[in-house]
Amino acid sequence: LKRIWRAAAAMEPPGPGRDLAEDFEAWRRRCGSEAALRLLGHDDGPPARLSLEFRPHASAVELYAEPAGDGGGGARRWTQLFLAADDCGAEPAPWVEAWLVDANTALSDRALKLDEVLDLVLRIQPSRGLVGHDGGDSHDGSDAASHASTVEHDDFGSSVANFQWCASRHIPANSGAAEMLRDRLAGHAPPGPSPLLIGVLAVPAPPGVEVECKPELGFVQYSFDPVAGLFGSAAVAAQLGVAIGQPLVVMLVLTDAALGGTCALGPEVCVDSFGSICVAQGAEAPGYAISDLIPRLAREYLAWCLQGPWTPWIRDACQAGEAATGNMLADLPRALAHVARRIAEYCVVCLERHPIAAIGRCYPCTEELCVFRHEELLMCALAEIQRDTLLAGLHLTLAAAAAMDLVTFEPFPPHFLLRSGARPRAGVVDRPAVTYELMYRPPAPNPEDKNGDALRDAFARMPTVAEMAARRSEAALREFLGGGDSAVYKLVQFVLGSNPLAIVRLVEEEHKLKNLPPAISQFAVLQATPSREHAFKMRKEQFGSAFAFHGSPLGKWYSIIRNGLRVLSNTELMVSGAVYGAGVYLALELETSRLYCLGYAGSPFRCAIGERLQVIGVIEFITDPAVVRYHSQEILTVFESNDIMLRYLLVFHDSSAKANAHARARAESLGAMESLAKLRQDMSRCDPGVRERADWAHGFGGLPPAHGEG
Repeated sequence: LKRIWRAAAAMEPPGPGRDLAEDFEAWRRRCGSEAALRLLGHDDGPPARLSLEFRPHASAVELYAEPAGDGGGGARRWTQLFLAADDCGAEPAPWVEAWLVDANTALSDRALKLDEVLDLVLRIQPSRGLVGHDGGDSHDGSDAASHASTVEHDDFGSSVANFQWCASRHIPANSGAAEMLRDRLAGHAPPGPSPLLIGVLAVPAPPGVEVECKPELGFVQYSFDPVAGLFGSAAVAAQLGVAIGQPLVVMLVLTDAALGGTCALGPEVCVDSFGSICVAQGAEAPGYAISDLIPRLAREYLAWCLQGPWTPWIRDACQAGEAATGNMLADLPRALAHVARRIAEYCVVCLERHPIAAIGRCYPCTEELCVFRHEELLMCALAEIQRDTLLAGLHLTLAAAAAMDLVTFEPFPPHFLLRSGARPRAGVVDRPAVTYELMYRPPAPNPEDKNGDALRDAFARMPTVAEMAARRSEAALREFLGGGDSAVYKLVQFVLGSNPLAIVRLVEEEHKLKNLPPAISQFAVLQATPSREHAFKMRKEQFGSAFAFHGSPLGKWYSIIRNGLRVLSNTELMVSGAVYGAGVYLALELETSRLYCLGYAGSPFRCAIGERLQVIGVIEFITDPAVVRYHSQEILTVFESNDIMLRYLLVFHDSSAKANAHARARAESLGAMESLAKLRQDMSRCDPGVRERADWAHGFGGLPPAHGEG
């Protein structure tokens, strides 16, 4: 391509675009072959244009210019200089937009040689590395001074250096904090250093955290290692949209009113004195933890330090001694790390305590608004896909199978409703019609105004899980699936985000259920939602529990996983009748439950397990004689939905249908209780966040008590 471009360029008549390209090549030869800029093309315009790629960040921009005569020594000068993001690619990242705004402000009304322009835009380009983790970044203002000395002799140089100092610390370019810091860097002295900030320098940073503090600028920055310094669990950090292996920065700037006070917590300091609390990590669009959770935690903690209200997590942090130094800015990283490591103990949206701690992932509470925010806004689809591509593919396969019968596709993604309005989260599953006439009536063609055609079209256009897993970030996945408003992306996000169960695929033989054919794919449910697990635990301690099988057609499992097994006998949603009366039907023999699956079934979205599948659930149920009835053929019915908990998924595929045709197993021979306890114990060795939240001595019922229970 380079040879073709050069041959075409040699045939072009001289023009301003070609002159720009020649000046660029001269600059590149001066810089050497490793120049940070690469020429993609040029155009005569008007105005003349260069298409450039910034190699370190793989971001494309366009430089527009008009000839402005000879700059001396045969060098051309250019004016009307303007930088723009390449509109052929994706939306530019916020840091790119901020950089372009400041670069164009610096270039306006100037006539410069092209090498001066290119040197300038490289100099003020913000670093994507973070302070303390980028070899080219300085921890003090000396770097700014060195940059200023390399630019021309007017005040233009110091503004470039000040911009670079702010941008390298991820301070938003157009914020009031950036304006304050630029003024202070340029020599406009603040009232004086704050004792609050001076005290930060005297306190050692906690493990996994680096602190940069400039008392004379009213500036403090904490650089967290996401796992070692903050969340303690890579899985939880990824679920909240935090990149692993890349520092997460929390930055605060004090206003002039808070500087120069005589005491650390005087009346001149209030929560509004922190003119900016910025959280950033790299150049990608921020996830939930960066855009919402950590800034909210920081503001709540600082407000509490200034006689603000107590919250559950602040009370827990104080009881753990995380506010021991008496300097709220020195204690802030410790308080953030304390709650981040225990975020599974709280609703990840409202931060109210769960009745018991979650295992393996974060959950919302039962409030509808928290559930909605978790499914629609918080969910990081790429983290769920990359955690286990086979499991993510199974979720999408079951959802696509449910889309063939819209009645039981619940919860239903709101983006595919034909009209908006309040509806129960589980739709018709929450309020099925009790009627005997509807037992054999086919479902309505378009129940509850669900746009089935658009839903099935989105599944048909959905790429494979392997293609989605190859994306490097949530923003890249969103763009790959058609953008943030894409029906495909919203569907993937909703299907994976609406799953309330902590499910893991079983690979090691020691974790698998016993006495089952080897061709079956086994998945264990580590935990349902904390509120359900807590209620189940109370009942189990009183009556005990046992295990059985449950079989349903493939299209029903999307709803079963999300809504649990419900008592739907004698309603429009009943599938196999009610020979033994109302209740959830279970079987002690695997072969019996397989009859209720109605054979193998396909799905519009195919996962890697197989083309046609059959799913059996291994169920734990409370052995309360008042709600359990045993019948012939070793079938039993349970009348209370809350006394049933899905513990395993067994997935059969048609390629092994002959091997599994006569698969026989009894529920009591599976070793389900022991296998799940062993799995949790082994997971705890790999994930310290799980180890802190589980008590393996009591199986999967022995979770830590809620705060205040003892």
